[in-house]
Amino acid sequence: VYADNPAKLEQYMLYPSSSPNTTVNIIFTLAGEAVRNATVLLSNTSLAARNTNDSGQVSFESVNMPELLNITLTTTDGENYEFNDQSIVSGTTNDLEIPLG
Repeated sequence: VYADNPAKLEQYMLYPSSSPNTTVNIIFTLAGEAVRNATVLLSNTSLAARNTNDSGQVSFESVNMPELLNITLTTTDGENYEFNDQSIVSGTTNDLEIPLG
């Protein structure tokens, strides 16, 4: 019925096309060393917090990732670091390296 109107056709599709998946890989270092077992939260998303691995890396995936991330890192010593407005590109894999000091 709406062959000439792509917006209307999309509105009435049974399975609308979804947004592309966005992956964010973040590596945290302190004085050149990996920050291990730290808790990382993307505070402006609904994703659960995750811990960095032995390489200081943590990964997040979502179809609803904002283009500016607010990242909170809590070390095993209880120190908090905030990195606001970290720019990423939606629909791709993004690799961020964040030094703490």
